[in-house]
Amino acid sequence: MNRRAYDIARKKVFYCKDTDTVPKIAKLLETLYINSIIVKDKTSKKIGMITVGDILKLIAKKREVHELTAIDLMSEIVTLNRNVSIDKLIDKFNETKVSRIVLIDKAGRFVGIVRNSSAYKYLAYSKFDKEAQKRFDRLWRRRLY
Repeated sequence: MNRRAYDIARKKVFYCKDTDTVPKIAKLLETLYINSIIVKDKTSKKIGMITVGDILKLIAKKREVHELTAIDLMSEIVTLNRNVSIDKLIDKFNETKVSRIVLIDKAGRFVGIVRNSSAYKYLAYSKFDKEAQKRFDRLWRRRLY
């Protein structure tokens, strides 16, 4: 069965404001049990993404994080159409070297986020056999929102 990127994506996309502080964003990530969040400006334009890894890198540099905001921390958003194949999704991960790609629909709305590890796990399972594929689908569907 040919799966699409949307099939392995987290369907809910969460947002924070560009003025939110790093501690507030970290609390949101923890409370929502997610590893990435999209940053919106005051006009609700989506302007960046923050991951747990971004926050950890900042702390590792021993920078004071309490005064920093989302703008100081966010990275570029990489998007793909929700109907792209898993192979094209993996190609995009390899090309851009990002850990997450945001999926968009025809209208440009954000409809899901895919982690690179999810795509690589799917690829690994799909290379085995049909039973492994079914097992992956059952386990993975329980983890999606």
